[in-house]
Amino acid sequence: MPRRLFTFLAATLVTGMIALAAFDKLPVETDLLAMLPATERSPIAEQAMAQLARAHERRIVLLAVADDAAQARAGAQVLATTLRASPALQHVTLDVPPDALDTLLTTYLPHRFGLLSSATRAALQQRGRDALQEDLYRSLASPIPTATPVPRPLDPFGTLAGFLADLPFAGGAFAPEDGILMAHRDGHSYALVSAETVGSPYAVSTQHAVLAALAQARAAVQAQAPATHLQATGLVLYAAAAQTTAKREMSLIGGISLLGITTLLLLAFRSLRPVLLGIACIATGVAAGIAVVLLVDGQLHLLTLVCGTSLLGIAVDYPLHYFAKRRLAGADWHAGEAMAAMRPALTQGLLTSLLGYSALLAMPFPGLRQIALFSMVGLGTAYLATLMMLPLFAHQADPRSTAGLDRLRRVFSAWQGFLQTRAHWLLPLTVAACLPGAWRLTHNDDVRLLSTPDPVLARQEAQIRELTQLGQGSRLFLVHARDTEQLLQREEQLTDALRARDPQHAGGFTAISGFVPSAQRQTDNRRLIGEALFGDDQWAAHVLDEVGYRPRIAEALTAAYHAERNLSPEAWLKQPLSTPYRHLWLGPAETGVASVVTLHGNWSTDTLTAASAELPGVTLLDKPAAVSKLMAQYRRGMAWALACAIGLSLILLSRRHGLRGAVATLLPCMLAVGVPLAALGYLGLPATLFHWLALMLVFGIGADYGIFTREGGPQGEAALGVLLAAITTVLGFGLLAFSSTPAIASFGLTLFMGVITAFLASPLALASRSAHRSAT
Repeated sequence: MPRRLFTFLAATLVTGMIALAAFDKLPVETDLLAMLPATERSPIAEQAMAQLARAHERRIVLLAVADDAAQARAGAQVLATTLRASPALQHVTLDVPPDALDTLLTTYLPHRFGLLSSATRAALQQRGRDALQEDLYRSLASPIPTATPVPRPLDPFGTLAGFLADLPFAGGAFAPEDGILMAHRDGHSYALVSAETVGSPYAVSTQHAVLAALAQARAAVQAQAPATHLQATGLVLYAAAAQTTAKREMSLIGGISLLGITTLLLLAFRSLRPVLLGIACIATGVAAGIAVVLLVDGQLHLLTLVCGTSLLGIAVDYPLHYFAKRRLAGADWHAGEAMAAMRPALTQGLLTSLLGYSALLAMPFPGLRQIALFSMVGLGTAYLATLMMLPLFAHQADPRSTAGLDRLRRVFSAWQGFLQTRAHWLLPLTVAACLPGAWRLTHNDDVRLLSTPDPVLARQEAQIRELTQLGQGSRLFLVHARDTEQLLQREEQLTDALRARDPQHAGGFTAISGFVPSAQRQTDNRRLIGEALFGDDQWAAHVLDEVGYRPRIAEALTAAYHAERNLSPEAWLKQPLSTPYRHLWLGPAETGVASVVTLHGNWSTDTLTAASAELPGVTLLDKPAAVSKLMAQYRRGMAWALACAIGLSLILLSRRHGLRGAVATLLPCMLAVGVPLAALGYLGLPATLFHWLALMLVFGIGADYGIFTREGGPQGEAALGVLLAAITTVLGFGLLAFSSTPAIASFGLTLFMGVITAFLASPLALASRSAHRSAT
């Protein structure tokens, strides 16, 4: 075995082992924001998003729905009992704790005079004690006793009851009924049940276990409360649906692709050896790419894995051309001579692809640089594997008949003659036809367009969110301040601004300051209460005496007022009722403290931006918008990289083929890039990052087709390799156009159109070939 080959195989083995070991241990980075440059990321914002994700990603919310409240309650009890028996779920909650009211009063009653609802505070500021007197008289005159969690002697004017009613508890339309949270709307009754998954919602084992538990619960409810049906929402349900869809598509599309490619190669080469050796070359490139990226960066980005592995569409060309040449040579085959003859074309193809990806290295985005590194290492390794392995393991001639392949060559020669004799008017006509479509091309980088959630789950989630006012995990406000008091004051400024811009109460929010007002606001509230109730005129004592309260009630209220202290957030966070909301408190962060304000309901981005525009220390975090902005930056970076790659490739190829020859050689790939863009414009489909990622791959594939066709000459020696490469690429990636996932479908559709165009236009690479050869 030659020493160079031995060294290469040893290096390949080492990199393969590194890739296998590291890939098994290190997770793939799925957060697209992690691909931003470090200077454009906020550690506090990342902490806020991560903490909110941890608080919500394992949660499942379920509703037992029936026309009758008793049936809904019975169904919810069966549901909760069944779910509690599942080891996949924990913290299954149905009943409202019997001591919940006691906990509420224990927390807030000692601080009652500093706690006012926004409506009570506004009324006191506008009308003073008259507002309190009217509320007192109205409550006493009502024939139906006013429901209040606070005993009347402790809160005769209802100020604490108003504050408690204004608390941002995530209940929405639900209220306790017989110890269960119930809601009634449009003739239906809803009973609320919540739970959490034990494992990660992204783990397939967790998804299967949760789906099995829900199926068992549905069956139990159907048997014991047949008038009740269930609705559910949770990340684990979406993840399970996506995993099921992906598995189904991979089985169908991947199976068709694998069967088609294998059948094609077996028919073309009449042997499994070319198939296996081709896979070995490609696998070597992928393993090397993974190993180098993990050694350099320590982890793989999701886009790197998706886009980098697609370099198979380029790497597969190298062994295909070798075996096509071997098949056509018959008994005259000499492996060393053939590889020497092919080396210039292989090298030019590799260099043009490397130029395309090297342009990404200049981009200020870690994700694009990692894609470039993966692709360049992978392609270079696959190239070396082709040069070193194939002449050793496939050096024997193939003397079998090539009649079928000769017919394919004749068909290609006929198409080549047709195209070359009419290229002087077909090419300008094609370009002219593409220009209006390219002019109409639009771009849409909204990340929400890249996936299609399960419609049944989406409908159920929308109804559950409407009833429960669950927060929007993708949009929130980050509040930062030097200390706790300033933080609460900034939250109050924000929530006041949101209320002012939402007179119809279409949206809602949850903030720590809604549970614990700032010390300044508590002091202001206490001053308003003191001026109205406990002034020198002892107005509260007189009014309470008039309506029949004993004097000791007024005396106790006065003593409590003068002895009262503020409620601190530290004390509130220690109370059990704060448990569901502790994720809102980020605590110490950089030079101060931070918290988040979550949103629910219908908020427009313009309203949220306007509410926070003038407020210091307040930042709107809109993850879909941030990811969409990132996608736009990547898309523009890809477009510039593609333009640079074409220009650099022209310079590189002109050294061997002259300028006119270089232009002719790259015509197939330039048309392959332009035609899909024009088609998208005519179809009215906006281009996304995934279209441009596919075009980068199309550029490399189209350049290979042009180079091999030009190097093969007018006799069509490279026609079989180009044809097989085109068919395998279409079968391998073009079928992704039928995926139900929009991002994958966009990638596949662009590749399909680009590869077909590159193949059909490949004879254009022969233009001016004879003139250049004569000149040289």
